[in-house]
Amino acid sequence: MPTSRKAKPTFRLLTDGITDPFRHFAVEEALLRGVDEGTSPSTLRLRRVSPSVWIGVYQVPEEDVDLEYCRSQGIPVVRRHNPGGAVYQDEGSFCFSLFFKHEGLFERLGITKAAELYPIVADAVIATCAEYGLEAAHSPTNDCTIGGRKIYGSAQVEWGTAFVHSGTFLVSTDCEVMARVLRPSQLKFADKGFTNVRDRVVTLCEATGRSVEVGEVMEKMAAHLAKRVGFEL
Repeated sequence: MPTSRKAKPTFRLLTDGITDPFRHFAVEEALLRGVDEGTSPSTLRLRRVSPSVWIGVYQVPEEDVDLEYCRSQGIPVVRRHNPGGAVYQDEGSFCFSLFFKHEGLFERLGITKAAELYPIVADAVIATCAEYGLEAAHSPTNDCTIGGRKIYGSAQVEWGTAFVHSGTFLVSTDCEVMARVLRPSQLKFADKGFTNVRDRVVTLCEATGRSVEVGEVMEKMAAHLAKRVGFEL
């Protein structure tokens, strides 16, 4: 749905360079609390992290992660504050988080439910992929795919009056390591036509057949987010 014609809100752009996954999530929680308490402004945070596995707030790590392999390789397993399954991160991917007071922004966007934000943000992902000649699609509820393979995933958390929408974009992620550390049940792939993690995901570099700088994609994604969601950076 189109945004209203009111003056666009301003979001702070935060690129703090934190790559430690534990500190990363400490900052994410601090920002969410700060927006709720009125001590932090609406913020778009962009970041990359060192190799790590993130598990959902309700997840049992033994069910989806090869913990022994992670220990042997020094890959930390971190519990995040939003729901969803286990994901592997390295500096070949980037993440963003939109922090804001949900009531005002939802009204501007003409939505009433948090789930309605997923396709709006997905439009920005699709537009970013289009700049590289790729046709991406929103895969409800919270993924984007190219040729049916996942290139992007997202999650959301509501905290008092505050809201955060977070997404991860695969640019040049080491998918072989990802396939080694993640061990999801076959039920996760049953309705998608895949039998393993490696075949399920695709990176931007793989899809384009060339090297792409992560920082470049981050800038393009930030611009498309601002345009589609309707804010100034």
